[in-house]
Amino acid sequence: MDGFCQLFGVPRWLRQATRLMVGLEITLRGDMLMVRQVCKLSWLSTTETFPVDGLRAVPQRRRDMRSGKQLGQLVSASGDVMQLHVVWQGSLSGQATDTLRLVLPEELLVQHEAQVDGKGSACFNEVYVKQKRK
Repeated sequence: MDGFCQLFGVPRWLRQATRLMVGLEITLRGDMLMVRQVCKLSWLSTTETFPVDGLRAVPQRRRDMRSGKQLGQLVSASGDVMQLHVVWQGSLSGQATDTLRLVLPEELLVQHEAQVDGKGSACFNEVYVKQKRK
């Protein structure tokens, strides 16, 4: 994730805050897929919505919390894999692709690949394990 943070010029204090990320919630509400990155600091939590038909990109809050637009689209979904694509406009314009793959019934692998115009690219993986409900 360090290369990713360097690519986006994420300040050191915010890099430290990434350790407070506690999970990923994926829900379907009507014709919208909602992906929520959950953080112990609620103001760092992000929610992105994607039309399940995959036919259009919709405006979202930028993941890096900079001003400017982010457009997100569900590119594909089949079997245990789905792919999301986002495009950033304005400061540090670029794009990213997230591939979410269910590798075990209780384990989700998320592969992030991002490219910032004129600066380069970076990638990293995250693994989420489903917590048992009490």
